[in-house]
Amino acid sequence: SIDSSGETVQVSDWLEIRRFWDLDLRRRSGNRSAVVLVTSTDFQLPTDLPWDIQNGANAVTRIRWPVPEPLRGLFKVSFAQADRLVDAAASHNVLPTVAAAEAFEIKRGDLDTELAEIARLHLTADIPAELWEQMTSWFTTPIAQAVAEANGELTPLQTTWNDWLASGGQGPRATEMESAAGSLISLLTNGLLQPAPSSGDGCPAWALIGVREPDQQEVLRELLERRPEDPENFDGWVENASWWGQVRFTIARTPASTPVAGDAWQVWEELDRSFIQWLRGQYGTTLLSAVGAGTYPKGVHQIAKFLARRVDAGTRVLLVVLSFSLMFSLLSGGDPSVGGIQVGGLIELAQFLALGFLLVALAALLVWTTSLTDIGLGLTRLLAPLRILRFPVDDLGTTIVLAIRSLPAVRSELTV
Repeated sequence: SIDSSGETVQVSDWLEIRRFWDLDLRRRSGNRSAVVLVTSTDFQLPTDLPWDIQNGANAVTRIRWPVPEPLRGLFKVSFAQADRLVDAAASHNVLPTVAAAEAFEIKRGDLDTELAEIARLHLTADIPAELWEQMTSWFTTPIAQAVAEANGELTPLQTTWNDWLASGGQGPRATEMESAAGSLISLLTNGLLQPAPSSGDGCPAWALIGVREPDQQEVLRELLERRPEDPENFDGWVENASWWGQVRFTIARTPASTPVAGDAWQVWEELDRSFIQWLRGQYGTTLLSAVGAGTYPKGVHQIAKFLARRVDAGTRVLLVVLSFSLMFSLLSGGDPSVGGIQVGGLIELAQFLALGFLLVALAALLVWTTSLTDIGLGLTRLLAPLRILRFPVDDLGTTIVLAIRSLPAVRSELTV
């Protein structure tokens, strides 16, 4: 055996062993010996050494790997695992992949089983990186094989997860992903698989643990990928303008300048140049063309007709109500008279409309300049004298603030 308390010298070729023997080891006296490790394939047998070194050495021992060359990188493990690897290599001396899987107790089968094994290998501290090379031909599912080919990096699995969520839980791998729910949840809870944005409601309930809201950069990147085709007519430019409005809104919500935002502004410069060229060549013809159904106004003189056709049902109802109000006000009469027609009712209607408009304007001014918290405190302070009469001032202030806060929700419900 090698004496750990003595001197050990490693040489890698004939010249090094010759120099160390002639200039150092042969000239030593007494018990000053050394262990020389020759790590060269040129020396397979003791007789391959120089004759004087072979006969002058106290002992010549050949040390060989207990496993074939493909498994030698796996010896960066504990002694127990190394012993299992040696035993497995002896049983499967021509199948290093099978020996490695048996030594590290790695199972294979469906995607759920193989992803569970991948998670276990990642959570085991002393697993050598060289093991993944052997697992490439051991695993049977394409996703697990891709992870093994990437030396254990989970990027292929992360990409598959992202694409599956982006498709709303559909796509060619939907059945396979749902069958591996247990192992995917384990990967997510251990931080090995990262949550990703989802589109649609088709994802199963168990996958919600791996779903997150997309950030503005991802939304902006998706918008740039869905850029409309280069416009050739007016409708095409309208479509591009609508798309750019979404892009600009997303950029405004981004806290700082980013490379994706820079790409968006570069697209804007390209569109601006193309639009100027189109405007110079086509706007005259477009301006003279009539506005057809479903199109947008192409000039200022066409806006009035366009808006007249686009008046929504709510505005029409308001106009009908005002028309009936004017009619009934005229019929109600009342002083004074103008040209023999009594317009007292019209004056009262005008006063009512002016008061209503004033109240709406003051309310809008209050909302624009005062926070909801301050409105509640202000009302409570104004009504404070009523506490003497045991009036619930605080409850009233809270109720009014909650009512104001609920107005947007009520409006959205009425719109739907």
